[in-house]
Amino acid sequence: MRKHLSFLTYLAVCLFASPLAGCAGPVPPAEKARVQKTVTGRIPGTARPDPAVSALPWKTVGAQGHQVATTRLHSGREGDRLVLYRPALTTGQRVPCIVMAAAGTRLFHGILLGEGDAQEHLRYLEEGFAVVACEIDGPLSDAQADDSKAMVAAAKKFQAANAGIRNMQEALDVAETLPWVDKKRIFLAGHSSAGTLALQTAAFEQNRIAGCIAHAPGVNVTKHLGVMLGLIESSGATGLRATLDTLSPHNNINRLTKPLFLFCAKDDSVIEESEVAAFAAAVKKKNPDVTYQTVPTGDHFDAMIQNGIPAAAAWAKKQK
Repeated sequence: MRKHLSFLTYLAVCLFASPLAGCAGPVPPAEKARVQKTVTGRIPGTARPDPAVSALPWKTVGAQGHQVATTRLHSGREGDRLVLYRPALTTGQRVPCIVMAAAGTRLFHGILLGEGDAQEHLRYLEEGFAVVACEIDGPLSDAQADDSKAMVAAAKKFQAANAGIRNMQEALDVAETLPWVDKKRIFLAGHSSAGTLALQTAAFEQNRIAGCIAHAPGVNVTKHLGVMLGLIESSGATGLRATLDTLSPHNNINRLTKPLFLFCAKDDSVIEESEVAAFAAAVKKKNPDVTYQTVPTGDHFDAMIQNGIPAAAAWAKKQK
């Protein structure tokens, strides 16, 4: 998750924006219901990799003989790539699975998978988990971050994908078809913006997951974006605020009914650790199966890699 937009982006949006739209007042109930229906109305199990998993060009990764392959779900749609990881295992053995998205968005646009994402994937793979990693519709590169038209176009695609939930739902579809995955032990996971998305997806996919893991997530999307949300919306991304606010984790606490693992470093420079702690406490009032762990140092990324994933993996292995 990027903490702030650049100053040039801020100026560009201001120049193209009409008076602020959707910055004040709660989202009307009818609009909330409409957004929620676009998420819940999707038929599970409809996404399939192309070509079939057995025909994918699998490559060996790591000294233990793990395998990785890349596939797409929709020809010509940017942000539809999946990376599948298969642990080295005995024939017929099924293992738990982590479904996660690429991290590093500003919470109003999507992102493509990059080389840096593999470090997180491999840590789970080394812990004995299969991994299905997905991209998110509406990617916005750093080079485009000062282009207001590109920013609005990305926001529209991201909104149409229900803030990335649709991408995660499709990744879940694929995970359920993999012969080496234990369908009863599929976990949503993510770090930073991908942790936010894991929580958002978990709120609407309770019946298909064993639990959710979120490292240093943004739990209040509208607060994190602040005035920028209204500026982007009034620049042309109509309805963006309604979608992001309705699907923000802080507005879906009652929906988080499955086991939940949250993690954040005390010295995180991107996310306020106190907000994650308060969110964990709020969820725990409704769902007693919440684990929150923190470490004093490590900042936003290193703490997750060095401490967060091992702790999350140990937690997930204990879930039934």
